[in-house]
Amino acid sequence: LALYAKVYGTSTSDAYREICDALQVGDYDSGYTPIRCGNAILFKGSPPEIPEGIPQSPRASRQQIHQTYSVLLNMLTLLPIHKEHLMSEKRGLSEQQIKQYRFRSVPPMFLCKKITENLIAKGCTVQGVPGFYQDKNGNWTVNFTKRLSGILLPVVGFDGLIQGMQILLDRPIKNPDDPP
Repeated sequence: LALYAKVYGTSTSDAYREICDALQVGDYDSGYTPIRCGNAILFKGSPPEIPEGIPQSPRASRQQIHQTYSVLLNMLTLLPIHKEHLMSEKRGLSEQQIKQYRFRSVPPMFLCKKITENLIAKGCTVQGVPGFYQDKNGNWTVNFTKRLSGILLPVVGFDGLIQGMQILLDRPIKNPDDPP
């Protein structure tokens, strides 16, 4: 635990949470409570270590967002299980469509800081790009967690630029009262 914390420049408690999240074990509670609002699922609450009122970065330009997401997608792969799901009868996509739309698997949480460092080293802007944030140590990272594991789907505008990302979750987030 101490070695992981030292290597990734984090506290041992954050290291524990990251390892539990990556291994999908433990009883760590992120502080978020899913609530249903119509067909949408929202999250109530905030992580305990993040104080209210954190200033937000101005949104990056459309070109910067596109460049960052494009380089990110080039760094990621699609797991065989996700490819199989996309090509299944339920989704019905061909291998060509999967490549064309650049579907990728969400990376494990323990790689988030390294991925972000690589993006910055390649000249990408992360400040103001949705999904990227500074942790409590001031290091840039991307918000991928165990809860958000699944297939990363680029959202492309009419101009052909990637505007954002959606995630087809491996395990949908449900309220305890939701029907099975």
